[in-house]
This record gives sequence, C-alpha cells and structure tokens, in this order.
Amino acid sequence: MPTVTAIIPTYNRAAMLAQALKSALEQTRPPDEIIVVDDGSTDNTAEVVASHGARVRYIRQDNAGAAAARNRGLKESQSEYIAFLDSDDLWTPRKIELQLGFFARTPKADFVFADMANFTGTVMTAEPEIKNPKLHDYLVEHAEHLADLFQWLIIENVVPTPTVMCKRSAVTKVGFFNERLLIAEDLDYWLRAAEVCHWGFLDEVMLFRRRHESNLVSDFTRRNLALIEVLGETQRRPTGHSPKLQRLIAQKINDTHYELGSAFLRTRNYQQARFHLTQVQASSLRKGILAIKRLTAHMMDAIGAGNASA
Repeated sequence: MPTVTAIIPTYNRAAMLAQALKSALEQTRPPDEIIVVDDGSTDNTAEVVASHGARVRYIRQDNAGAAAARNRGLKESQSEYIAFLDSDDLWTPRKIELQLGFFARTPKADFVFADMANFTGTVMTAEPEIKNPKLHDYLVEHAEHLADLFQWLIIENVVPTPTVMCKRSAVTKVGFFNERLLIAEDLDYWLRAAEVCHWGFLDEVMLFRRRHESNLVSDFTRRNLALIEVLGETQRRPTGHSPKLQRLIAQKINDTHYELGSAFLRTRNYQQARFHLTQVQASSLRKGILAIKRLTAHMMDAIGAGNASA
C-alpha cells in the first residue's frame, strides 16, 4: 500500500488550522502522516495541534516563510507520496483517494493537481476556479501527460498548491522550494518541476480555498514583483527553452512591468511608475511607447498642478 504525508505550513491561523486538519483527517483515504510546520506562530497553534493527539505531528521553527516551512515538512516526511495543504483551506473528502488512483493508473506521473473552488466564511460554492476554456480543454484532453504545462504556467499559475500530490522521487528531481521567495515560491517550484517532471490533472474540485484579507495573493504589488523575480530566474536558467518559450517569458515580464507601472501611475507614485514603465522592452514597442507617453502626461499634469498651487 502506498503511503501519503500531508504537509501543512501555518502561521497564526489556529482557528482555521483546526478546520484544515479536520478536512485531512476525514478523508475517505486518510493520510498516513500529517505534519504541521508552525512557522513561528504567536497564537495557540500548538494547542490546536496537540488536541488531535498522535494523529498529527507538530514541528515548530522560527518564522521563515511558507517555502521554508514546506521544505521542513519535506525533509521530515517519510511517505512515498506528498500532499500539500494550506492551513486556511479545506480538502474535499475524496482528494487523496482519487489522486492515489490517478498515480496507480498513470505510473509515469510525478505530480498531479486538480481544480479548486473558493469560499468566504461559511459560504461555499462548487464553481471551479479554472474558467479559461482553452486552458480547461487542454488540461482535460491531456490529463495524463501535461507536456505544455510550463507554457501555461508562464501565462498564469494554473496549479493551486493545496491540490498538489507528488511522488517523493519527484522532489529528488526538482529539489526544494526557494526560501528567498516569500510570495510566488509555489509558482517557482511548479515551473522547475514542469521542466523535468511528468504532470497530470484531475478535472474535479478537490479544494475549497478560503478568501480572506490575510491571503498573500491579495497583495497586487508584492505578487507582481515576486512574479517578475521568478520569471527572471526562470529566464536565466540554462534549461534549453525554445525561442518561443523565451519570447513568452520575456513578454510576460514586460506585461507585468507595464501593469505595475500603470498601477503606480494611478496612485501618483511617479518614481516607481517610471522604473517599471521604462523596463518595458523594445519587443513590446507599442506598449512601451504608450507607457512612456502615459508616464510623461501624468508627470506633466503633476508639475502643472504643483505650479498652480504655488
């Protein structure tokens, strides 16, 4: 029988953690091992974990971010398969059962992920998150071997971390999460994994993601700055990406600089707007020209307003 470890990083989410643990313990095929890595919480996280007895293993470390917490869990785990769960989210009851079934049918697979739905408080819907019809069609039609996943990840992060299950042997291929990244460390890992591993997909909602104010993904500026950093590192890796993929990465970096620059313009942060808009490369000439025109116009308006008030 294959064994499964659930790794749950957490930081000051004791009340939410109790619900996440319940969703893991009540799986139709429960994990053989649940590891909660407490990333320096100051609430009653330890007591919540202790209330579950020997079924849940508790590891505490100084605050170092989700990447470091997941890495600690990977290093401590003993199972053949690894499943990730965030401490504010909930697995659907058959997640582990269905994913183990996928691996049994698809022995070459290293990773498998699934769709998710969102919830706020107690309001849940089963509406899948993947709404792009081209993406959905691709995932379904190539569900047992997503050879083009890397390309889709450049366009958008299509892999919800708490839906992922992987083989321990895959970690040997990919390595660990980049602990320098406090946001987008999961995208960085999936990109590296898509370069060297066999991926699959299950067309079913297997996670309810909790939407709340402390979600890191809700911070537009930090998220996009991290995206530029991740894509820059991807661009510099000597992995032999095709010219098409290199152009796609460059275009995504350009687009992200443009979005950040435009956002800073709207808030009249002209220094940051200038930095990002002037990063738009010549390969996006029309967008670059438009960016500079917008920046110039806003700065002239600001100068004019300053003169008028003098």
